This record gives sequence, structure tokens and C-alpha cells, in this order.
Amino acid sequence: RVRDRDRRVRLFVADARDGEAMFPVSAETGPDRDVLYFAWAPDGSRLAYTADEDLEGVYELYTVRPDGQERRKVSPPLSEGRSVVWFSWSPDGTTLQYVADQEVDDRFDLYVVSAAGGDAVARTGAMPADADVQAPERP
Repeated sequence: RVRDRDRRVRLFVADARDGEAMFPVSAETGPDRDVLYFAWAPDGSRLAYTADEDLEGVYELYTVRPDGQERRKVSPPLSEGRSVVWFSWSPDGTTLQYVADQEVDDRFDLYVVSAAGGDAVARTGAMPADADVQAPERP
């Protein structure tokens, strides 16, 4: 992650041999837009990251190849005040699980989505009205 002169935090990939050749893999965005978290797929074929690329302050889940190609939003479009707050790859890299305030205002649920995109499936089940899924702490 690199903060540029326009106060954006973008995600870059560098050449592992020398670290010199860096190129952006997250989208070009406006000022004060950020990539918060990122993680490599287990096989290294894609990166997943959360960013507010479409709506300032709304962090959605994206994947992209390390060469910057095939960027996909894998979480559904979220409205103002909602965000993906945590995600992780499945061991085989075919799915991502994430925690988001996606369907019920101010309630965080667990979802699973294909790494290729598609419909996210809620995995939380029935919970009391005042309950949330607690996202694990980031290292």
C-alpha cells in the first residue's frame, strides 16, 4: 500500500527480484480514497482487497490479478454507511468469506462469495436483533 500525493492509498505490486518495477493494481480513484486491507490468494494468483473505489467511505471487496488485470468487485454494491470490515481466502482460493454491514443497517453478518464474483451467500443464520458477527483482529 502506498499513499500518493493526492492522499490516496493505492495497492501496488513490485517485481520480487529487485523491488524496482512497481505498478498499481487497485483502481485510480479520487482524493482521500483508500485501500484498507489486502491479502494474496493461497496460490498467489490473485489479490483481494477492501477499498472505497466507488463511493467514498464505503469499503467493498475486490480481487485482481498481480498484473493489474481482471479487477472484480466480488461483494455486492454497498450503500452509504455500509462496508466490508474483514475478509479472508478459503484454503483452496476459490472463495472469500467476509464480514459486512450489507443487508441490515448496523448489523454485521458473515458472507461467502466466489473469488470469481457472483452472489454472496449469508452464513450467519438467525440472530437476535442486537447481535453482530465480530470480525477477527487484523495482525
